[in-house]
Amino acid sequence: MNDKKAELDALKLIVGAEHLVPYTEQKYGEHSRNPLATMFPKTTSEISDIMKLCHINNLKVTVRGGGSSVNGGVLSCGSDIILSLERLNSIIEVNKIERIVTVETGVITEVLQKEVEKYGLYFPQNISSAGMSFIGGNIAIRSGSPKSFKHGTTANYILNLEVVLPDGQVIWTGKNVKKDSSGYNLTQLFTGSEGTLGIITKAVIKLIPLKKEWLFFISFISINDMYNFIKEVLTLGLNPSSIEFLDRKGFELACSYLKDMRMIVNTGFCIWMEFETEVWQSDLPELEIMNQLIAKYSNDNALFAESSREREELWKYRNKIGEACLDYSEFVDYDFSIPFSVSQEVYEKITAILEEFNFEGIIVGHIGDGNFHINVFCDKSLSPKQWESKIYQCFMMITSVIVNFGGSVPGEHGVGYLNKKYFNLSVGEKQIELMNEIKRIFDPKSILNFDKIF
Repeated sequence: MNDKKAELDALKLIVGAEHLVPYTEQKYGEHSRNPLATMFPKTTSEISDIMKLCHINNLKVTVRGGGSSVNGGVLSCGSDIILSLERLNSIIEVNKIERIVTVETGVITEVLQKEVEKYGLYFPQNISSAGMSFIGGNIAIRSGSPKSFKHGTTANYILNLEVVLPDGQVIWTGKNVKKDSSGYNLTQLFTGSEGTLGIITKAVIKLIPLKKEWLFFISFISINDMYNFIKEVLTLGLNPSSIEFLDRKGFELACSYLKDMRMIVNTGFCIWMEFETEVWQSDLPELEIMNQLIAKYSNDNALFAESSREREELWKYRNKIGEACLDYSEFVDYDFSIPFSVSQEVYEKITAILEEFNFEGIIVGHIGDGNFHINVFCDKSLSPKQWESKIYQCFMMITSVIVNFGGSVPGEHGVGYLNKKYFNLSVGEKQIELMNEIKRIFDPKSILNFDKIF
């Protein structure tokens, strides 16, 4: 650290000594790194000055949002500066006529959602980490959510971005207009770039009118019944906003964690199917069709929720699964996406691989858009080295299945630091080569999130 004292002193002059904090260690699971310091700038101008200084001095910078990442994207590379965006937390403007909101990217996602709802507007992403994740982080990895089945990912709602480039220059990537055919789409290039091309400091986000929602919870005896039910819902033209899945083990863990065993049913598979309608529309035709289909495919009584309180009560068994897993045991999360049409076959192959390795785990996911998460619980009978080797072999086998079925790894959590080994198998050599070339154009010195993705 002594050889960087001059640079750190210069950085203190930019943000103030109280906003540059020495760090001795940063832990992320089994990984431990030692950044030089963490900085907490307040403005785009301060970030610009920081990057100019770091660029001149070849000082590496790792960008940190809310820290909810499970891919190691916020992990220090060692001997770098962690640049936290938590003080860039202003909602600048909600424009009800244009249906857009302009925010700094350190705004907590849930805070943004609640603010725009006051205007009768809606950011249609119910991201599970919304209570702690920053909107900038969601943009940086193109976060998905249960609502992605109908609305796509966060990327679909990003209109324009203010970005600080690695050399400190500040640009806007587009214009605040719904149609723009003027050249390459730089906005979407930065959306999903995981902080490797620039630091997103402001975002203009598209909104939609607030919707009326209703929710079914349905359990099934067999996976065939469940998939046939979903297929018929879709072929009949019904339009759910979310179709969420949890296997029996996961559902039991959620019920146990919530200390509410009333919901346990003697079935193997559960789904939550949510619908949105305009407040002036009648739901009766869709409700009648749904009730007929449930009677056809499920032997258990489905639960229905319409009010906000009732829906929250039903959703909690799905939304708390991450906390329930952590409460049960340390686990590794593997995230992938596949076409829905092949997801049943892939699911069966994956469960067979997990059984072959004698792993205990659950499968949970956004089944409607083919995005699943495998949570494998750590085997304490193995040494850390044995465990790491065994889980790597297992996930490489699963990755091979995903790739062969036209899928993507990761699906929604981003590549970060931990998923690089799977990403390299999921994406072609030429595509990675082109991505690396893009990285070199924006960041020729490779100082920004340099060990992420590639």
